[in-house]
Amino acid sequence: MQRIGYQDGLKLYLEDGSWVLFRASGTEPLLRVYLETHSPEQATQITQALQQQLVAMQSRIV
Repeated sequence: MQRIGYQDGLKLYLEDGSWVLFRASGTEPLLRVYLETHSPEQATQITQALQQQLVAMQSRIV
């Protein structure tokens, strides 16, 4: 991760120029996740890594 931004939510900037934004919905009890990257394959890789991290976090909370 290159840096973190807090405008419009929590935005993680990756070394290759990709980013992931976590943003709370203003109208629903949801956390929205946006991802921008250079290729569909890279989007899949980042999505899978995020899912693994969230599952690991959930198991520590429950």
